[in-house]
Amino acid sequence: MKQLSVIGCQLSVEVTRACLTVWSSRWVRRARLARSHPACRDGEQDGKAKPAGFSLLEVILSLAILAGAVAVLGELVRLGGRHAQVARDWTQAQLLCESKLSELAASIQPLEACGSTSCENDQTFLYSINVEPLDDLQVVAVTVTVTQDPSQTSRPVEFSLVRWLVDREAQAEQDDANASTTDSTTTGGGSSGGTTSGSSGAGS
Repeated sequence: MKQLSVIGCQLSVEVTRACLTVWSSRWVRRARLARSHPACRDGEQDGKAKPAGFSLLEVILSLAILAGAVAVLGELVRLGGRHAQVARDWTQAQLLCESKLSELAASIQPLEACGSTSCENDQTFLYSINVEPLDDLQVVAVTVTVTQDPSQTSRPVEFSLVRWLVDREAQAEQDDANASTTDSTTTGGGSSGGTTSGSSGAGS
């Protein structure tokens, strides 16, 4: 589309340049004839010089230039509107993606993978969540992808964000395991101390 617009602009410029060349040569030729023809000079002196009009060829060329310029401007306006709409959709997808990641980080929504689901704030967009564990079991890579519903638009936009988040469930399980291990160690230490004391009393 951009190439067609550029070609149309170049064609309009070339046609306009050619028409200006033709018109200038015709006006120069008419001026020379008027200066050299005695009747024209007499008419100019009497104030009865006939006004020079446009020929049919000049009118046709003018209409062709006007039609070409209108077509090129219309195409540029259409492209500008399309790009503005795409930019607006990209911005909306980015905002929805950041909002969903913030909900996951704040534990408003469970940190679980899901397929294409309609966004609560905008039903024309779908989001999906992918959760991948990293080397550290308590940290996961969360990928949120927001895309337009293909059934509602012919050219859907797509935006993705990746963020590392702490898996609170895994962290809670690890804390419980550590607490259980600490309690077991404490209980074992107390039992050993009681046995030692009893043995010492029996020896005495």
